[in-house]
Amino acid sequence: MSESKRQMNSSEFEVDSHDPPIQSKVKTLGLLDNVRTALTALTLLSALTILAVSADALSVYQATHLPDDFLLPLWPANFNIRPTTALVICSAIVVVTSSVSLGFGRIKFLNDQAVLNAIFVLVPAVTSLIAAIIAISFFYTVNASTEVDTVQSWSCQWRDVAMTMRPHFGTLCRQSQAGIGLAVALVPIQVIILGVAAGELVVLKAVNAVGVPSRKTASPHTF
Repeated sequence: MSESKRQMNSSEFEVDSHDPPIQSKVKTLGLLDNVRTALTALTLLSALTILAVSADALSVYQATHLPDDFLLPLWPANFNIRPTTALVICSAIVVVTSSVSLGFGRIKFLNDQAVLNAIFVLVPAVTSLIAAIIAISFFYTVNASTEVDTVQSWSCQWRDVAMTMRPHFGTLCRQSQAGIGLAVALVPIQVIILGVAAGELVVLKAVNAVGVPSRKTASPHTF
């Protein structure tokens, strides 16, 4: 009987000795999760803003674009709308991926299911990063041309002209600048999210590695 008690006390000590490391790692995991969630929420808000201003600019262009045979067209003949279209499409993708990440990213699959965590946390961040880079590449590649105008180059050129009706070039200029500025900011944000998410997975694997064996060790002595 006394030997059995000594075995039980020994097992309890073993479990207790693992508790502080586990608790420390769990706290670290919670901190990383909160940071990633906050950055993902910031990404979602930024993408929604990009989508709103870019879609509005695209709508204004389509509503005010006149055929080339008009005497006083508001937009030049050599005009490229693709950078604005790319911002609309890519920001919509980021909105979807960020929403998925916020919806499922807080679910922690323990018991060594790190693959599921990678799918719900890393994949949305990678997708958002790629989408932001594509949008920026489209914009700067076309906007660098001296022969073709874009929404930003043309509207900012005429932003000081007072207008009582659309297209309101001054407003379009500010919107396009805000859209591309936020798109550029998304790139480092996604890189940080990837780093934080990778840290989460490392800590989560460490929690599983320490926590699961301690529970298995204690179970034979408790019966």
